Amino acid sequence: MEMVMRFSDSSEDVEVLSQLDNGAIEEKIINVKDCAKELLRCSSVEYDLMEINNLDGHVLHYSRTSEIERYVIKLSERKIKCTYKGKGYSLVHPTSIFSIDINIKEKVYTRINAFCIKEYKGAKTKLYRYPFPNMLGSNSICTGTISREAADPVEAIMNVIEGNYTHDSTSCKIKETKEFFQAIKKEFPYDILEDTGITLESFIKTKR
Repeated sequence: MEMVMRFSDSSEDVEVLSQLDNGAIEEKIINVKDCAKELLRCSSVEYDLMEINNLDGHVLHYSRTSEIERYVIKLSERKIKCTYKGKGYSLVHPTSIFSIDINIKEKVYTRINAFCIKEYKGAKTKLYRYPFPNMLGSNSICTGTISREAADPVEAIMNVIEGNYTHDSTSCKIKETKEFFQAIKKEFPYDILEDTGITLESFIKTKR
């Protein structure tokens, strides 16, 4: 099989033109994630690491080893619903960047890291501590009893951020969870975020 791919910095889509073994021409448009899978399907070359950066898109980075897929994903500000100590909350979730490591064979995630951002500037974007409770060291999320199924990385992340929060303290200037949730019911005050001193570029490099 022969294949030609065309990428654009203005779109997350990849145009693929393939000539099949029987000579037929096949055209399709796929996203970056599916593009990586297509490359692996068509290649007979053994690999140690595959990486794709797409800092203008929604999936900012994709890498894969023989065991783990890693996605770095930007989620825009949105309304979410979650629970804390048996009470439901409707909140404004800030623009954030997540990385999720997925076990390829089992299709479960093994780790989720999270950051918040004030302004997106590509590789130079400053990362702030993810302000929600349930955070562990190294900017990773404690997911507790939430399902680790990760057939779709975005759905897996949404299941976590819209799940049940159990920690009583946050990772921002408003330390108590209840007070924090009260403060973000109508809008998110980005001035409460704490700088990590990390950029998107440096984070992606350290996660290789």
